[in-house]
Amino acid sequence: MLRADINICLEIVGPLLTKSTAPGEYGLDAVVARNSDGVPYIPGTLVTGKVRESLEQLSECSAGVDWFDPDSPGWLGAKSSRGVPQSKRLLFSDFLLSCEAGNGVRTRIRIDPERGAAVKGAQLLVDAPFGIRAPLYFTGRLTLFVQDDETLQSMQRHVEAALKWITQLGGYRTIGYGRLQKVNMGKPMQCVISSPRYCSQTAGFLDVLIRPEAPFCIARKPKTDNNLFESDAIIPGAALLGAISTTWKELTGGSSCTSVADIRDDERTDLRESFNHIRITHALPSADSLVRPVFPPLSLVKVDAKGCNPYYDVARLPGPCLIHGQAPAFAVDWKNSDDVEKDFGWPGLRRELRVRTAIDRKTLRSKEAELFAYEMIVPDKNDWHARIDFDDTKIRNPAAVGAQLASLIEHGIAGLGKTKTPADVRILPAGSVNPALVSDPEPRDGCWIITLQTPAILCDPESLVNSRSRDNTLAAYQQVWHELSKGSLQLIRHFSRQSLVGGNYLFNRFQKGRDDNDTVKSYSPWLLTDAGSVFVFRAIDGKETEAVNRVRQWLAHGLDLPSWTVAHYTRKMENGEILPGDHWRNCPYIRQNGYGEIVVNLEVHWSHCPGEDELENIDWIGEEEEQ
Repeated sequence: MLRADINICLEIVGPLLTKSTAPGEYGLDAVVARNSDGVPYIPGTLVTGKVRESLEQLSECSAGVDWFDPDSPGWLGAKSSRGVPQSKRLLFSDFLLSCEAGNGVRTRIRIDPERGAAVKGAQLLVDAPFGIRAPLYFTGRLTLFVQDDETLQSMQRHVEAALKWITQLGGYRTIGYGRLQKVNMGKPMQCVISSPRYCSQTAGFLDVLIRPEAPFCIARKPKTDNNLFESDAIIPGAALLGAISTTWKELTGGSSCTSVADIRDDERTDLRESFNHIRITHALPSADSLVRPVFPPLSLVKVDAKGCNPYYDVARLPGPCLIHGQAPAFAVDWKNSDDVEKDFGWPGLRRELRVRTAIDRKTLRSKEAELFAYEMIVPDKNDWHARIDFDDTKIRNPAAVGAQLASLIEHGIAGLGKTKTPADVRILPAGSVNPALVSDPEPRDGCWIITLQTPAILCDPESLVNSRSRDNTLAAYQQVWHELSKGSLQLIRHFSRQSLVGGNYLFNRFQKGRDDNDTVKSYSPWLLTDAGSVFVFRAIDGKETEAVNRVRQWLAHGLDLPSWTVAHYTRKMENGEILPGDHWRNCPYIRQNGYGEIVVNLEVHWSHCPGEDELENIDWIGEEEEQ
């Protein structure tokens, strides 16, 4: 099993125009695409599309050629019968210009087909950094995860033939732009995946450092039903588990496997049996290689007054009040949160917008109504940190599982996010990465203040249908936290925000089917409590020790799903198998996928709590809270 990187150089005869979606200098109608560093590039998606087109054309005229038998859908991705897209195996990076670019502008004019004369007002100004007949060299990389050398050589031969079949890249093909003159493919640089070795970790977890090799898009929930996919800065644990399983399938030649249980790998039987019980936290970005940021609590507020702090924390205040004579503004009303995020360890990340479209195979032009855009995260020198947790009673041999997983991912993972970006992975000893703010599971001033770091399923939506009042919401949260804490904690107050998550894709993948009563399941979005939500607790009398133990358990391993989810999301599969609602195939928002992560008793709750001299309307000061 191996990973292979193949360097490719495309020699193109100028001029060339791969259109940018970002505006250029004033007055230009068509701008050459440049990446976030200002370097002209040919998108890897364009090369992928041209390779797909070449393979299909060559397949039609290569009858009788023994060695030419491409698996285009398997190599370049396709939609499954359920409408769920399949991952591609040929991962092309962007091709960057490796020679100097100049400056210039060319003009074009549209011709009226009936009169044969110029159309009035139809002049175009085109960005022209490349000279006519100038040799242009664009270098990129093809990444493959394959089972053996024979498969690698076969895929390389097919890709090289497809690239050499391409005659033109970019726009204005009918007037000679972007003529591909030569393709140079280097030798594969192989990174052999080693056999499983003994894992000396005894802590039950591993820290991992993830470095995406190119801009990526982890699409967050769209604000409206549009064609813009905005990337989240956080890489969910579910996305990491999916990328790991995809990589594993490719390395074992089992890309057609529907689940990890179907993978044939005699060297990783422990990992295969325990894969669904491994927990991977969300990977959070950081400019410091050994510090993981913390999500700011929703109990933070700002006040626009001279001489006050940049922000305050009101989690410990029993009721509403004025601060410096003003009503405090919560995060939902902030215009800018950069100052707060910086204090909690979050780096400033650059973003890059790319607009794409499907191409009509017959006309070789853009299809109508097929435009979409990605707002991607540019990795720069930032790292993403996550933790892999093996401390589960259903994992019989954690040391072996840890060793086998480390040997699988130590040379990277494939297919991260919507852009299918490869990523480097470094295995670090347990405890190498620490949070930007430290948690304290022991009670402080007789209370615990828990802040969600990732979304979590808590309240039953049915309990909030009839009333969305403050008291009803508090009662719903009190009920679920009473269950999760096994009756050891009482919720006093909360600062929370909820979101509904769903849509056609998630319904078809996780909900479509029948329940255990053989009734067709109806569409039901998930109700998530958002990251940053704050919950303040006190221990039930006589259960202080049990409360500390529960908080420690949550801090180390995340929150379990409430009991109502097991029945609510139970689904009967097509093969007749009935899976409980807390199975990952029915509910993706489980702790194994990184959801329900918490921090406890952050210092900010005390250090930024407003003093009595800063408060007004404080009749509740000194009053005892209801127990």
